[in-house]
Amino acid sequence: SEFHRFGRCPDPNAAWLVTRRLHPKPKREQGGGLNALKRASHLERSAQKMYRVELAGRTIGETKLETADPPMGVVGGRIEFQIDENPYELIKSHCEQSGAIINEIDSDLEFIDTQTIDDLRVYRADGREIEGVAGGAFSGFREEGYYVTILGVPYPFYAEEFPHHREAYDNQFG
Repeated sequence: SEFHRFGRCPDPNAAWLVTRRLHPKPKREQGGGLNALKRASHLERSAQKMYRVELAGRTIGETKLETADPPMGVVGGRIEFQIDENPYELIKSHCEQSGAIINEIDSDLEFIDTQTIDDLRVYRADGREIEGVAGGAFSGFREEGYYVTILGVPYPFYAEEFPHHREAYDNQFG
């Protein structure tokens, strides 16, 4: 039942409806109190987590995975690189050597946008991989930074690991 996450549903409007049925909005607690404080504390901690980014088994940086598209199981974030080399050159070189597809590239801006890269991995602090059924990709340029995006993180793991993204999405609809 992952068909709705990657545009394979014949009707895009139906995909949204299927997503809402498979991942319904959680019931809201009445009032505030201790449960609301616990939830707020958990969401705040979730939003501050750092995730290790690896390329071909080598740690290249960390990300907060601060961007999301919950119905699609997508998370992403700006990479804080922990390497001496130029990130653009590293990503470009890796794609050329591994055969990963580059969608767009501009050497003047050091802009790069890739399709999924097989040996791109993102891990929680405890070592568990944040796996997406469609994989992970890079995009960005020198002036604004480079981002990693993980596509198709399955539920219920997505909702457990990224409750702040799920709640922000649900709150858009009242």
